Amino acid sequence: MEENNQKTMELLSGAKSCALILEQNPKEEEFLLHAVCDTALKDFGIYILSFPEENDAIKFYKEKWKAVLKEIPERVQEKEQKTVIKIPKKDFLIKELSYDENDDFFSLVITPKQGKFAKENVVFEDALPEPSAILCFADSEKILESAVGKIKIPESRENIILFFSETDGSKILTEKITDLLKLLQIDFSIPILNLLFASLILETGRFKNFANSTVFSLANFLLSRGADPYAVYKILDNERTDSFTQITGRAAARSHYDENLEAMFVFLQETDFEKTNNSSSLNLILKIIKELKHIAKLPRVYAFFWQKKDEIFTVLKSDDNNYLLKLSNAFQSSLQSDYLLTGPYKNFSEAELKIREALVQAKLS
Repeated sequence: MEENNQKTMELLSGAKSCALILEQNPKEEEFLLHAVCDTALKDFGIYILSFPEENDAIKFYKEKWKAVLKEIPERVQEKEQKTVIKIPKKDFLIKELSYDENDDFFSLVITPKQGKFAKENVVFEDALPEPSAILCFADSEKILESAVGKIKIPESRENIILFFSETDGSKILTEKITDLLKLLQIDFSIPILNLLFASLILETGRFKNFANSTVFSLANFLLSRGADPYAVYKILDNERTDSFTQITGRAAARSHYDENLEAMFVFLQETDFEKTNNSSSLNLILKIIKELKHIAKLPRVYAFFWQKKDEIFTVLKSDDNNYLLKLSNAFQSSLQSDYLLTGPYKNFSEAELKIREALVQAKLS
């Protein structure tokens, strides 16, 4: 097993609590693997803190995979609550601090050097949770920003583990999480197996992107343990409604490949969404791009332009993280998982001009 998983196993073996952190708009497979870790580590006796707090993307994924998620037993977690008592130094200095207790009370005895102590001086606060371990489903610690102010982020990075797919495909994320569960000797229940298999299908593009012996060996392991491929494919295929097929068809018809920039340009107007009974949203755009990857020439980057009311937005999506990072620098913007969101622009012409300038700049750098 790889060194990172060995380190994670040792860290979790002695952990009382663990924070699982996703990006604000995570990949679907990352959401599924987050659910796997949430379930498995609770079974392991670890208190779990999950981030981000529920947003539109998380709600969408929960609704989509509810048939599998509902099979996971509810687990009551005993939360350790800590209270901080703060005494402002500006009011008085403490000479001595001690405590006493009897059958009825625990007493904190405060002797000030100066000033008079009063209950109005005391501030009671709930202490931020201090997880023993933090698992991030990303390749950058910027993901920790979603948990700032909600947990205590340790100054030392020894307890922070970043989980992500290797850019060369040597280790995909589903494989890393499965290997970790094996190390922890977690029971592979049917819901966990189904979530892992679903993640594998999504991460490999239904085995199109990573068709190697390691991937098929992992699929065989999950299926031999009891993963139900029919249940997984049923959920995935249910997405292909008439309205989704129609909007995807319009996107395919309004796309063209630029050989020089190695980019697929896709355009959708507000009327395209209206006529196909869809609402323009980031999640829908990402779903369409995923579908286009199955039917179109695989570019280095997708440049997807769509209209929302009077504004134009663009998603730049690529499997090449280094290239995407160059694009984010061009826009002085931060990455969102494996894509970059830009806009709003006044019109399609302005948007395309800006995107083409960034693509040229990224190619030359």
